[in-house]
Parts: sequence; structure tokens; C-alpha cells
Amino acid sequence: MIESIEAPVTVTSNVGRMATLLNRGELIIMDYEHPHEDDEIPDIAFELGFRSAVSIPLSSSSGVLGMLTVVFTSALPFSEKDL
Repeated sequence: MIESIEAPVTVTSNVGRMATLLNRGELIIMDYEHPHEDDEIPDIAFELGFRSAVSIPLSSSSGVLGMLTVVFTSALPFSEKDL
């Protein structure tokens, strides 16, 4: 079952790995249960049951416009070669 949830999370281009995604256009694989040392996980992510996610930059010829994030409520063992 696919469910859509809107969560009020602010992302800035100078925080942790989100900065890498927004400034360099590199994708991010997130494990909410065992986060990367540079990740800042908002409390609402745990409240909503998030366990893993993939964030992919949306780019144009002028740079990164934003990102698309797919979040899962089960922990999935992603690696960059899976994407």
C-alpha cells in the first residue's frame, strides 16, 4: 500500500548531508535507526514511523532545483549501487 504524508520538515542547504545533496547534486540514502553522523533527523520522522529513505536531487542546467525523497516505514538495506 502506498501512502502519501506531508510532514513539516525544513531543509537547508548548509546542514549535514542535505547540504551535499543540494550543493553538489549527490543522492542520499538514509537509515533513521542508525543515522550517518552528519544527519540531523527531525523528531517528527520518528513520530511518523520513518525507518529509511532515499533523497535524489532534481537538477537542471543551472544547478540543483530541489530534491525528491521517498521514505519507507521499514528499514531497507539500500546501497548506492542499488540506485
